[in-house]
Amino acid sequence: MMYTEVEFGKELKQKVLDKAPVSEIGDCLKSGTIKKLIIVHGVGSHGHPPVLKHKLHKGYQEKSQLLAMTDTQHIVNQLRLKLMDSFLKARIPAFLSHASSYMTADRMKIKEVFTKALSKYLELGMIPVVGGDMLADESMGFSVASGDQMTVWLAEHFKAKRILFIADVNGVFESDPKTHPEAKL
Repeated sequence: MMYTEVEFGKELKQKVLDKAPVSEIGDCLKSGTIKKLIIVHGVGSHGHPPVLKHKLHKGYQEKSQLLAMTDTQHIVNQLRLKLMDSFLKARIPAFLSHASSYMTADRMKIKEVFTKALSKYLELGMIPVVGGDMLADESMGFSVASGDQMTVWLAEHFKAKRILFIADVNGVFESDPKTHPEAKL
């Protein structure tokens, strides 16, 4: 599901980032329910529109896409900084991590990942926070790596016991239930 800025809105964004998941994560860490955690977030209305507008999802086609990719990363980083502010306010030791710094792809599939740093931060008690990103791609020059794809890869590598998906609606619907009340779960 993709939201535009208008549909998602600043108030809901703050509610989602500041209250629900962040406070619950803090409670779980304090109680010892969670020992190790990697957070993978989507980029939604921050990343999807510029990626589509500049055809970044099709890989490198022309030099003008490089500046568009810089702009897209800048826009997504604003979302990441809001998320990190929420963790800092909740006194949760999170570590912002850009997948493009340690992952590569081939034909839009994650190919290589350098996980030593992530492992060390987990060992220390930090929570790595990573999200959808543009990766260097052997065949396409660069490609989109979704948070969902990263979640599966990281869960398999780190032998996760659970994967939790958090959204601002109660489940997965056939269309956005906020704009289509008849949408089926």
